[in-house]
Amino acid sequence: MDWRGDYKRKLVSPQDAAKVVRSGDRVYSPVFAAYPKGTLNALFDMMKEIEGVSISSMAMPSPIVDIFSKLEAAGYSAKSFDKHVCPK
Repeated sequence: MDWRGDYKRKLVSPQDAAKVVRSGDRVYSPVFAAYPKGTLNALFDMMKEIEGVSISSMAMPSPIVDIFSKLEAAGYSAKSFDKHVCPK
């Protein structure tokens, strides 16, 4: 199998990628243009199903910070998600 077939076989939707995250997991996000906006949005959609998830990144692009702000305004519990920007 060439790399294209292998790549296509491994592709999943953002929702399917988020479904593998369990309570207590830490998710490491790449930064800037590489951050997985769709997957993180799908993960935030699951906030009532999971808790204690930490999201770590070298930088939090403003769209992610905006999502956290909207969740806080909606009354989400900090026990669902926590963000860590490294290094502190």
